[in-house]
Amino acid sequence: MTGFVLSSLVFAGSVSAIVWPDSPATEPDGGKIGALITPDNTNSRVGINNATPATALDVTGTVTATEFVGGGAGLTGIVEGDLSYGSSASSPDDAVYVDDDGDVGIGTASPTTNLEIKDAVATSGLGNGTALYIRNTDGAAIDRRAELRFAAGTSSDLPYGIISVSRSSTDAAGDMIFATLKDGEGAAVERMRIDNVGNVGIGTTSPGSELVVADSSAVAELRIDSAASNEVKLSFQEAGTTKGLIDYRADQTTERFDFFVGGSAAGNRVMVLEDGGNVGIGTVSPTTLLELNDGTTQGGYLAETMLGINPDDSSDSAISFLADSTGTLDQTIYFGDQADADEGYIRYTHTTDSMFFGQNGGDVMTIDSSGDVGIGTTAPGAKLDIATPTSGKALEVNGTESKHFVHKLNFYNHF
Repeated sequence: MTGFVLSSLVFAGSVSAIVWPDSPATEPDGGKIGALITPDNTNSRVGINNATPATALDVTGTVTATEFVGGGAGLTGIVEGDLSYGSSASSPDDAVYVDDDGDVGIGTASPTTNLEIKDAVATSGLGNGTALYIRNTDGAAIDRRAELRFAAGTSSDLPYGIISVSRSSTDAAGDMIFATLKDGEGAAVERMRIDNVGNVGIGTTSPGSELVVADSSAVAELRIDSAASNEVKLSFQEAGTTKGLIDYRADQTTERFDFFVGGSAAGNRVMVLEDGGNVGIGTVSPTTLLELNDGTTQGGYLAETMLGINPDDSSDSAISFLADSTGTLDQTIYFGDQADADEGYIRYTHTTDSMFFGQNGGDVMTIDSSGDVGIGTTAPGAKLDIATPTSGKALEVNGTESKHFVHKLNFYNHF
């Protein structure tokens, strides 16, 4: 049959058989039943608009009714054409439509997928849209679930993916759970959960904050991927306003992290960390492992203190410089200005355990491993060894008191 619109079939009471006379009866209006209904008592068949019924009920044409009652379990043999159930035969869009490919449309007579639901809902807001409602009516216990299950192929009955809503408490609260089937596993396993207050957990069933990423068997990783040679940003906001920002600058010749506090403008950049490990505070192009620059100059020199060490009342202050494992490399603190970065320095040499104080590119004072001090010499031969200069005075003692002063320099030999 080319069309089958079934709006209503009603069976009331008990019907065991319908027997038609061999000769068609005459209806009150003068019509003949046999003109439209053909009984086949031999084979217990009835034809409607069909003189040679091939089945128990064989209808040629369209069947229209006002109601259909019953499960329809005995209806078989609908092998072609479309089936619709709606408010009227002429408006199948109003309810359910099944095309000859088996696609089901609810609210549409032209479904494009296995199931398509269509409805014009004029009310906005969550819970008011076109919906597919799945309800588990057993509400007596916690963890009762309503689920959507997904599978592909015919090799297994196991669902490959599950979206499940679980009742998480005795009141109207529920968690949404996402599960997938991993190769080699016997069942789909929960991978992500949105709990009833909106916290998202990946790898955990009890997220304690807005987002928790956990892995009990391996390293947990949160990955942010951007286009090539571009920026990757992690923004921290308060009421929609950026208060902090970590920006990875893959668009720079030397890739780096930029750290911002108080906003995302260039003036809020407080530190950079370059590829290679150089750290810049107050500069975006550090040339050493740590470079500090407050951007303020006075007479060519930095005007403000940029590094302060302030311990609590129970601790001493210290800066440690540790050499390599072999102890053969020097450690140096340089002092300079914008024109010359190493006008002065303090250098410790591990091979001789000596400390050198330099100025203008050369050593001017030495403290050797024995504590001897040399001025003008790097190899002092006494507790204080002053090398004779090529010109000028080697040692000068001056007093400024205007009266009753003594200038005295004693030399002692101990035998």
